[in-house]
Amino acid sequence: MKFIIARHTQTVANTEKKLYGVTQSSLTQKGLLQVEKLSRELGSQKVDFMYSSPLERAIALADAISKGRGMEYEIRDELRELNFGMFENKTYGQIEAQHPEEWKSWTSDYKGYTIPGGDNFMDWRNATTSFIDSIKENEGTALIVTHGGNALNIIIHLLGMGIDDMWHFKIEPAARVYIEYTNGYGILSGIVPLGE
Repeated sequence: MKFIIARHTQTVANTEKKLYGVTQSSLTQKGLLQVEKLSRELGSQKVDFMYSSPLERAIALADAISKGRGMEYEIRDELRELNFGMFENKTYGQIEAQHPEEWKSWTSDYKGYTIPGGDNFMDWRNATTSFIDSIKENEGTALIVTHGGNALNIIIHLLGMGIDDMWHFKIEPAARVYIEYTNGYGILSGIVPLGE
């Protein structure tokens, strides 16, 4: 299976540097322009299957790609971003000031600590990677419209890397990741930011 993983385009919360996993955030003007440009670029690439996160910022891109290609896509809850619970829609500084104990617990053990009202990282990650495992041996190319955290976890999962290795990658809004997965082996072909 070949994978094209597209991160949603720029949102207001991105520009405000907020953690906003499941919180809806409108696309900026730049984000709307990125939807148009990225959907055109992806429209010319061979795709056999298309999947999207259920969150609006991903759906906006998936809809544009779908219309341009005349291709339906499947919404998968496993592709939604981590629910940051009490940290949702706050900057790192706000979280540290308002919830110092929870912040310390999470930053010292993000894999084991469950943010109050949010997801356990490993449960969320395992949902994403289980879905990827269910399709990775198929023939063809899958286009996945998702979020930065999901994209990072898909990369390290398909490349057989450790969980902490995800911090070595940066996936900007509107970037695409290309991975070829064959016979149990993943090859990263590229991480491509959207040109201005």
